[in-house]
Amino acid sequence: GSLICEVLLHNDVVQQRIGHSAMEVTAALSSSASVSVNAMMKEKLKRLQLFLADFEGIMVVEINRSSQYPVAVEMNQGCSLSD
Repeated sequence: GSLICEVLLHNDVVQQRIGHSAMEVTAALSSSASVSVNAMMKEKLKRLQLFLADFEGIMVVEINRSSQYPVAVEMNQGCSLSD
């Protein structure tokens, strides 16, 4: 395998993981959102951060010359026995 130190996550990957779109996250973290909605979203993002810190699995990555970083378009926890 290769070592990639930094990668961007596609919006779809984040949405699949936390169950909210980028727009919903932004709205929940805005100053006009209720305290409970804000706290709930921060907790979901904290869990996402922990998942990413401990992630071991297969990641489908797109590399494009116009972007400085590769973009993860799919993430699957764990590995099959054939890997």
